[in-house]
Amino acid sequence: MSKIPKITGHNYRTIGEDIDKIIDMKQNGYKDRDIANKLNRSYWGIVWKIRNLRAKNMI
Repeated sequence: MSKIPKITGHNYRTIGEDIDKIIDMKQNGYKDRDIANKLNRSYWGIVWKIRNLRAKNMI
């Protein structure tokens, strides 16, 4: 049985930490694909998050 490694380091972050960046970039006309590339996230993860932010009237 192998141990599951603990995720640590500077490269690990949650999508919640990117919400302000997503809102700012979207309001400044960035396309979803560009946001995903800039934040090193999947395209569909960004699409899903933007959809949720719009539903909460955050964008």
